[in-house]
Amino acid sequence: MTAQVSACNNSVTLSITLTKTVVLVKAAALAKRVLLWPGRVITARHHAAILHRLDERELRDIGLTRQVVLSTTALDMDQDPSKHLSRIVEERRIHGIRL
Repeated sequence: MTAQVSACNNSVTLSITLTKTVVLVKAAALAKRVLLWPGRVITARHHAAILHRLDERELRDIGLTRQVVLSTTALDMDQDPSKHLSRIVEERRIHGIRL
């Protein structure tokens, strides 16, 4: 009976330790995301500004339209518009849509 209680206590201790570790890892990931947020916002806005400065011909050359570029303003502040737009361009290439 003592062995069963000891094994049970070890199991509970291990479970609590693992739970604490998971909570700490998640807290560290959240802290990292919060601390790096300003950099993501600055980068995203920089990429958006570059795209907004392109003329219609330049946008068409890379497979975009002005309307698609303007649609990136609906993204979260820290979402990189270039990732969103590259998915759109890739989908157009796959489906053979030309501008």
